[in-house]
Amino acid sequence: MIYLARFSLMLSAVLLLILPSLCAQDSLLIQYQQSKQLTEKLPLLEKLIGRELRKAPQQAIVYAYQLDSLAALQDDPLWHGKGLHNLGIAHYFASDYVEATAFYLEALPIWESIPDSAYIGKTYLNLGACFEKRGKDEATIQYFLKAQSYFNPKKDSLLIAMTFNNIANRLSALNKLDSAAYFYQQTINLAKALKRNNIVASAQGNLATLYVKQNRHQDAAIAHQAALDLSDPNRNPEYYYKVLGNLAQTEIVLGKLSASKRKIDSVLAVAKRLQLAERERQGLGLLGEWYEANGQYKKAYETFRIYLDLRDSIFFQQQDAQMVELLTKYETEKKESKIQLLESQNKIQDLQLQQAARERNYFYLGLLALAIVAGLSYYSYQLTRRSSAALEEKNKVISKSLAEKEILLKEIHHRVKNNLQMVSSLLSLQSRRLDDEKSKEAIRESQNRVKAMALIHQHLYMGDNFTGVNAKAYIDRLSRHLFDSYNIHPDKIKLETHIDDIKVDIDTIIPFGLIINELVTNALKYAFEGVDQGKVEVRLQQTADQQLQLEVQDNGSGLPKDFQYEQATSFGFKMVQAFAKKMNATLEVQQQQGTQVSLRTSNIRLSN
Repeated sequence: MIYLARFSLMLSAVLLLILPSLCAQDSLLIQYQQSKQLTEKLPLLEKLIGRELRKAPQQAIVYAYQLDSLAALQDDPLWHGKGLHNLGIAHYFASDYVEATAFYLEALPIWESIPDSAYIGKTYLNLGACFEKRGKDEATIQYFLKAQSYFNPKKDSLLIAMTFNNIANRLSALNKLDSAAYFYQQTINLAKALKRNNIVASAQGNLATLYVKQNRHQDAAIAHQAALDLSDPNRNPEYYYKVLGNLAQTEIVLGKLSASKRKIDSVLAVAKRLQLAERERQGLGLLGEWYEANGQYKKAYETFRIYLDLRDSIFFQQQDAQMVELLTKYETEKKESKIQLLESQNKIQDLQLQQAARERNYFYLGLLALAIVAGLSYYSYQLTRRSSAALEEKNKVISKSLAEKEILLKEIHHRVKNNLQMVSSLLSLQSRRLDDEKSKEAIRESQNRVKAMALIHQHLYMGDNFTGVNAKAYIDRLSRHLFDSYNIHPDKIKLETHIDDIKVDIDTIIPFGLIINELVTNALKYAFEGVDQGKVEVRLQQTADQQLQLEVQDNGSGLPKDFQYEQATSFGFKMVQAFAKKMNATLEVQQQQGTQVSLRTSNIRLSN
């Protein structure tokens, strides 16, 4: 009898070209292929995303990264924000709520800088939906209330009604029933004014569920009937007969056995005729309850056995369907990767041909100039003038080529980041198929290592300097990501970072990032067991003698007294020692009110 009313926000969309061999007859894709300008391509992508999000969310993630690449070429903050926002949407529909939250938070400052109150409100609404999926009801309610404050009561009354309904659902889950009833009633009032009977029906059904929790079964029956009166059995038989079954269950409690039996028979008849497996399961469960209430215990037992067999068969059908879907996604992504590799190889070949052509032209021009100077001094002035003009043109060509190479280098960093994000998404999918917690933890640690490297390439392509990364911005974001990945509440464990504002080249920042990832992860996993409040500090400072010193410290329970990091067998400590050795760094582990790991090295390269 629980109604889960989810009103998904179909905001700015993100899809790029699907393989032509898969969609040869797709008129929308053909239209996209024929478009030449970015201003034409991006709106077409918005239409494509709406078609793919629900039925193929993992494919939508691939297209979302492609859209983000195109948006980066647009000097328009609106499209840059849409690229990030739609990455969040695609990951949300793929059930990767931590990654979706990160993309929404990255898009939020862009909407605030424009400013765009509609997108700010929708982003807060989507953040609330992510926290709802993660089971954090209090945070969900706070974000939903924030979202509502940005909506225009005249233009966005439908969004406000849906937000109120979601707030009421979370309050009901927290057993704050009176507050939930208030927001359900607000939803009903707004939806009635808009003549949106489907929303009124859903809110009435949710209100009926609340009344059942309060043992107000008579009121629940009235609310169920109101939801039923506003539902159409022909347009949405699944929902209509679900409500009818819920009303029948309430009537069993009220002792109206004759009326409930007619409704149960109707649910079962329609479920078999339309092959609605879930409704058939619901109807059998209700029939068993009806037999039990009527004192026919043998029939109740037999009916419940049929009900359990059907429930198990539905479960295994869903598992088979998920396996087929995962195999299809894997094959599609493999083909996409091959195409991207071929495109990169073609670009490299084009650059090599252009370079060879330029060198050949320079050689021929040199021979021509030498012959003219040696044999025809009369034409020296004219030759000088022509040579100057030719040189100026060549300089323009060289400048243009350098600009194209910069764009290509930025695109390479962007694609590396996207491919690493794709690896992270595949690891996330794999972890959901596992039951062993140790295996899940190992995959999550691998995801965080991949994320640490992906962030570096993201900083490179978003900046103007392709050789260095701002250490402060990168380490701050990496540390926050690790706290989000382990669902750490700031009231439980506090994060403090003290990072010098310096730029470090990529060969230096990668080992530093992976070391920080391992040390912070170990602290979050092991340091605070049985500790009410904790703190993790990350410091990176350039010393007076031009060395870099990294410190990661926590105030947790500390390491065992006999711990020797040189003899540690865990993969994480081995990796930290390997990177320290590679950088010729000194590594120290101290225990003073917790654990402090220090690393100091002079083998660094800073970037301007």
